[in-house]
Formats: sequence, C-alpha cells, structure tokens
Amino acid sequence: MPKVLAGYRDVVRSEITTAALKVFSEKGYHEARMEDIAEAAKLSKPTLYEYVNSKEELLKIISETAQKATEDSLAQQGRDPMETLERNYQALVKARDTLHLGFEVTSMSSHDVTIRKLNRDVYEGKLKALTVFLRNHQSRGTIGKDVDPNLAAHLLAAIYTDVSTQLIMGYDEAIVYHYWSRAVSTALGFGANGKTNFKEGRR
Repeated sequence: MPKVLAGYRDVVRSEITTAALKVFSEKGYHEARMEDIAEAAKLSKPTLYEYVNSKEELLKIISETAQKATEDSLAQQGRDPMETLERNYQALVKARDTLHLGFEVTSMSSHDVTIRKLNRDVYEGKLKALTVFLRNHQSRGTIGKDVDPNLAAHLLAAIYTDVSTQLIMGYDEAIVYHYWSRAVSTALGFGANGKTNFKEGRR
C-alpha cells in the first residue's frame, strides 16, 4: 500500500506541475496565484498545499525538470552530434508557447536572490551537460580536436537562447531552423553546409 500511495502522490505532483506551467505561461509568474494553480489542477487549495508549499517550489520543479530533460537528451548520443542537438531544437519549437516564461524568470534574477541562484544552477547545469557532450564527441572523432568544448558550450547556449527569442517573436520556423543549423555548424567547426572539415567526423 505505501508504494501505491507514493506512486499516486508522484502522479498528482506531476499534474500540479503541468498545471502550474500552464498558469505561469498564461498569467505570468508574478500574476499567477496558488488558487489559479489549484483550479487548473482540479484540486482544492488546501489539497494543493498538501503536495507543494509555494509558487517558488513549483518554479524550481519546472526548471529542474527542463534541465534534466536537456541532460537526458544530450546523454543519448548517436553518431551524429547534430542529430542530438536538433532534438533539443525541436523541443524548443514544441514548447514555443511557454518559452517567454523563461525570460520572465531570468529577469527576476536582478532582484530575487533565491530565483537568481535557481537560474544560475540551471544555467551552469546545462553548460556542464553541453561541455561533457562535446568532449565525448571529440573523443569519438565526430567533433574536431580544435573545438574548445567549454567555449562551444557557451556558444550553443547563446544560440538556443536566440532561437527562443525568434520563436517568441513569431519568426517563420523555416527561417529559424536555417539560422540554427548554420550557427550550430559554425560553433562545432563544421562547414556552412553542415559537413565537418575533418576526416573522422565527415557526415
């Protein structure tokens, strides 16, 4: 019985997190209330507080879940690094209606110490995952040895941020994808046509 209850609790927390993401995206983090999240999750407010303590806790769960999804995607490495990175690009496209929330929360770092730490932890976690991903591909010969993994990780993070900006502003997805493909290819030392300039990693 305890295992069943624990499993049920995890399901409810997941549903609450999904509801919170929807409410945060529609109303904005500042304007969202716990009452709104309870209503979206089809729970009473007292029941909601049995599972989570605050909006801040929900934001932390949402941020860490997104970070883990990125890390898991990068860990599933195939022969072609571009294929793995494209999965992350497609995830952004799929989540385009919620991307603005990330910018709102990032802006809060200037005056909220707790959220600043959360944002830094998530950002540094993504950079670490990207750096490990790039180093692993270097060891396999699919990315050139002349690429600096740490610098390239920062460049990739910047590219994905810019892609998010373009998607939020409603740029045509074909144009965004073309930019993404050329920018990532350049960051990884590939040619403009997406092909590497070294024998081992030729695509």
